[in-house]
Amino acid sequence: MGALAKSLVEAGYRVLSFDAPAHGLSSGKQTNIYEISGTILGLDKLYGPFESVITHSFGDPCLAIAMQKGLKTSRVINISPPSTTAGLVKKFTLALSIQEKAENALMRCIESKFGKNVWQETSMENNVRNLVLPALVIHDADDSDVAIHEGEIITKAWNNVSFIKTRKLGHRRILRDPDTIQNAVNFIKYGHNKNINCNA
Repeated sequence: MGALAKSLVEAGYRVLSFDAPAHGLSSGKQTNIYEISGTILGLDKLYGPFESVITHSFGDPCLAIAMQKGLKTSRVINISPPSTTAGLVKKFTLALSIQEKAENALMRCIESKFGKNVWQETSMENNVRNLVLPALVIHDADDSDVAIHEGEIITKAWNNVSFIKTRKLGHRRILRDPDTIQNAVNFIKYGHNKNINCNA
């Protein structure tokens, strides 16, 4: 997210970025969606309110939960959002060639810790349905980690959203793409459809 932060600072914004629990330089060996959402809410209490929030991938549903729990902001940008957490578990097991029996055991373990409703409660598609604040979803057509149809699902669920499709950037290069960065800065500065470009 460094390139995005640099461009926003150059545009006159103060930017707060953080390593989620058990990520980067943060302590811990494991975390979960609720803990990361709680971290976002904690940062909001310490440093907020934030004018805008930008998230990528797993950070997108974490933010959606934080907003359901009271985080207020003026605009949101979600890059490469997964539509459901159950889908994330499936991606994880496929990537590691985990057999179906072990996958089912993992699902049951998660349910035993967080409750049977965990999949509905953490689904980004569910959590953005009643949101009306302006949002921008950016997703790449060639994303092999989170397919673009998931970003399209989020776009359809949100009440007030713009969607940008990019190409040949995948799941991570999209964060360094000059057009993506400029679109994010423009959206934060001006709102919907102001000088929005894409590389389609």
